[in-house]
Amino acid sequence: MTTTFGQTQLFTQFLTQSGNGLGAINAIGNYSGASTEWYIQPTVGETISINMLTISVADSGTYDGTDYGAIAGLINGVQITVKRDGAITSIFGTNNFKNNFELICAGPGAQSIVLAGDQQVLLIRFNFQHDFLGPLVLFNSDRLSVNLSDNFTGLVSHKFCVCGIRKT
Repeated sequence: MTTTFGQTQLFTQFLTQSGNGLGAINAIGNYSGASTEWYIQPTVGETISINMLTISVADSGTYDGTDYGAIAGLINGVQITVKRDGAITSIFGTNNFKNNFELICAGPGAQSIVLAGDQQVLLIRFNFQHDFLGPLVLFNSDRLSVNLSDNFTGLVSHKFCVCGIRKT
């Protein structure tokens, strides 16, 4: 979704494997063999200011603090990185999120929802504007990425969404 005001656009976009919001948005594959990157990257001449990253984990099983969704024990976990000028930095240091408890602790905007049919949804919101004292600004070939290296096929839904401002 995009709303335009002159050269500035408010936007919401799912992270995808293409980086431009096109293609699959549901990261429920088996990425154990090779790490898979879900990301957003500005086009040439564009600047993206990301105010919020939301991670949505939906599953039909019962959630436990030591599970990821209702999947028992991720081996590698979920890594959130920024690539700037070729250097890759993990936003949360060396921490990869391997379970629900780690996600909830890292995201002050955590919310658990139970839907009809016993489906549970865990929403984790990282508000860069508030929690990190300013938006995450991406230029040219910079990227915000979520890297997956485990089997997520047991989840019902696994999505990453950003909202912010685009400037050309």
